[in-house]
Amino acid sequence: MQTNNEASTVKQLSVEQELQQAILASTCAVIKTPSSSTSQELMKVIRQEMTLFENGGNRGRYIQLVYDYLLSIPPTSVEAERAFSASGLICSRLRTRLGDETLDALCFLRSYFHKQQLNDA
Repeated sequence: MQTNNEASTVKQLSVEQELQQAILASTCAVIKTPSSSTSQELMKVIRQEMTLFENGGNRGRYIQLVYDYLLSIPPTSVEAERAFSASGLICSRLRTRLGDETLDALCFLRSYFHKQQLNDA
């Protein structure tokens, strides 16, 4: 039988896991290079892809990933303003010593539980 502390630890771990999953889902595809390749080899591949793009207009794999990533950046700052507003609600005069990671986690949890309430309704 679990005590309250053990149950809260299990819940905390599941929320932390959901946080990690949400962060991974929101990020773009990461360029994965084989562990044996060095940064010099990667730069060589990028130079080759840039040469191909300049001559023929075809984007290579890495250039296409960078292009897609740049297209995903929103042209407005609405999301940033919303995040600052939400963090301003959490960080009050009494909570001025909260660290960045703690403030990020609290904002995420606020958003997560708000979405859960909307889904349940």
